[in-house]
Amino acid sequence: MFRSTLVALLLVVTLQPATAAIFERDNRFAANARLDPAVRAIGQAYFRSRKGTAFLVDRCHAATSQHLVSMTADPVGARISFRLFHDRKKLRTTVVDAGHLERRKAPVDYLRDWVLLRLDNCLPEDTPTFGLALRPLEGEVATAGYPSDLDGPTLEWDCRIRALTAQGLLHDCASYPGSSGSPLFVRNADGVPVAVAIQAAAHRSRSPESFRLDRANVATPVAPLVGALIRDTALMEKGNPRTIRED
Repeated sequence: MFRSTLVALLLVVTLQPATAAIFERDNRFAANARLDPAVRAIGQAYFRSRKGTAFLVDRCHAATSQHLVSMTADPVGARISFRLFHDRKKLRTTVVDAGHLERRKAPVDYLRDWVLLRLDNCLPEDTPTFGLALRPLEGEVATAGYPSDLDGPTLEWDCRIRALTAQGLLHDCASYPGSSGSPLFVRNADGVPVAVAIQAAAHRSRSPESFRLDRANVATPVAPLVGALIRDTALMEKGNPRTIRED
């Protein structure tokens, strides 16, 4: 059971999207699909000069953080490039749905910090993808992404989601610039990776520090993506395209 807490009120003063926070020790290591096949479903996302992480939620859609595009303007229609793990080819995508955190500017509502991306061309049927959790889960998770302080994608297996607040899920997974949009995930009984949340925000820090709930990193629950994915899949089946905004 998640603990509701007023610590969220303390977070909004110092938290920034994609800043750096590592707790206790740096447990990240170079991502390798032989060690964890889930990394084949992650990629680096590009919007203008900004970079983040995104992950496939089916063969036609991916998800990432809204703040990669904007925290003040409607992101729907924006074009985002996406390069899958160890693939040189950039895929082109369009934002087709979002949490719309720009509609609640202060304090930042990281429960809304998500966008759904539709790929211009769907990938093959056997493409690895993440499932989506229907509710937040407290406890141990893994994460994979593209932090800017290291060379290439990384994995972290032994971090935890600690609590749910009014601004998002509090967790201790390492969070550096570039890792925003990374999935925090578990595995189902069949071994399929299931995303629970999306990396969103962290305090600024220069070195690993002891974990404190009022310094925790913040993630966005993926549950709202489930409805967004169902809606856009239905639109695609009807041949009803979304408007594209060229940036």
